[in-house]
Amino acid sequence: TRVPLSIHLPGWERLAHEVLDVVEAEGADLHHTVLCHMNPSHNDLDYQTSLARRGAFLEYDMIGMDYY
Repeated sequence: TRVPLSIHLPGWERLAHEVLDVVEAEGADLHHTVLCHMNPSHNDLDYQTSLARRGAFLEYDMIGMDYY
């Protein structure tokens, strides 16, 4: 449908690849997919880089939550 997806992930878990696998299997374009709450994994550059390489946008939206 070419409609963008905004996916709210549990930020402290590393589930984004599993989610992207489902999204891709359903025929969605990963270049129209936003993965929200990526702040807690900001130090895991391998994880975040691998998601971006798949085409997804990474959203850092947990402003003011300094405890992660």
